[in-house]
Amino acid sequence: MKSPLEKFGRKHLSPSSINGFRNDPVGQCKKMFQKFRDESNLNMERGKVAEKILVMWLKKEIQEQDINVLAEKEFTANTIFQNCTEEERAKELEKMIGTAKAPGIIRNFKKAFDELKVNMPIKFQTKHETILKDTNTPIMGYTDMETPLVTVDWKATSQIRQIDMDNRIQGGIYWKFTQKKMLFIKATKTKYEIQELTKEDIYYGLETAVHVIKILENVCNTFDNLDDYYKLIYPGKKWDRSEKLETEVILEQRLMEESKKNYLFKIWWTEMPTYREVNISAKSDDEAKELVAKEFHKDPYMYPFESDMKDLPKRMFRITYEIEGGKTYELKTEDPPGHEQITKVGSGS
Repeated sequence: MKSPLEKFGRKHLSPSSINGFRNDPVGQCKKMFQKFRDESNLNMERGKVAEKILVMWLKKEIQEQDINVLAEKEFTANTIFQNCTEEERAKELEKMIGTAKAPGIIRNFKKAFDELKVNMPIKFQTKHETILKDTNTPIMGYTDMETPLVTVDWKATSQIRQIDMDNRIQGGIYWKFTQKKMLFIKATKTKYEIQELTKEDIYYGLETAVHVIKILENVCNTFDNLDDYYKLIYPGKKWDRSEKLETEVILEQRLMEESKKNYLFKIWWTEMPTYREVNISAKSDDEAKELVAKEFHKDPYMYPFESDMKDLPKRMFRITYEIEGGKTYELKTEDPPGHEQITKVGSGS
């Protein structure tokens, strides 16, 4: 029998889309039927890169000494256009490759793999398809790793949690794919756990998956216009949770502005009493310093004196700042932000 989802252009489901519909019935429909996509984030990319590097290591395509450099290269390339700071990117990278005191996610994955003492051959990213009882929609998915006896799914995470319903649904479907023992290997920067699905986990996962699929199929059979379904789920307000009400946006902007502080930066030349003032509005001291540094890069002649820029020695300037007319602080650095850029610009004139 034809799947009701084909009415809206969808021919199959995946374990993640089933979990997605269970957790957010409107948001998941928009992704499946209207091609809305989640924005990639650092956590998602961390997991992708960690698993990619692990597989290369297990296939002996790289050596352990290659991991850190390759992980940094891949992670930076994948997140270069994301709205994040270098500090945030470095923090996520550290979770992957570890420190002197913590192995990191990739090496913890490898420790778990070694602990399994798996039988060869090993297959990675194997495509499967099945249809569950009493449903009409195929489920398609890719297993992370399979041996002759075991199916493994890797989970790179910041906190290891015990088996939950999302795991049961995904793992139950993977068991249906392969009929093999189902393991989740969950790793953080500091530790890992090998979690096996029980027969009860698999049973409840598959039963729940069937229930969710039948609801989704009924939605597609019942509604000709998805907007009517969305309004039924969220009556009396905008159904699209990915778009905030205009008043919510205004309130959020107001709260953001109220959380900012005003900084007055003074750029001094050590041999003269003259200084330049720069007013900055920011949420934190660090953000204010970054913003004033950007101002220097845009306009190197913000310095008190514009002549003889090429001859400026280092440590000729100091910067102080005060917060909303309060106590005055001095930046610890002896060289103001952007000093090298300013010297470079001056030397070319």
